[in-house]
Amino acid sequence: MSNPDVVIMTANKNLGLVILGREWYVKEGNRQLSDEVVYKQVGSEPLDELYSRLEHICLKYSNFLSKDEIKFIILHKPSKGYRVCTL
Repeated sequence: MSNPDVVIMTANKNLGLVILGREWYVKEGNRQLSDEVVYKQVGSEPLDELYSRLEHICLKYSNFLSKDEIKFIILHKPSKGYRVCTL
């Protein structure tokens, strides 16, 4: 667990523990993310715009959410400099 060259995590669909080489794990992640059919690279992370849309949807459909869920979404707005994904 203390080896930086190893990644230990749970498998998809909760099928148990997985032990992977970090180099392979990062390479595979980059391979999947570079598939332009599935993912689109953006020049910047439009978090403010996305969060505004999320707030609007949350309030529009508030009858489907509990007060605690609405409060959680509205109070947990990402701060500036927040990154969606880092490896």
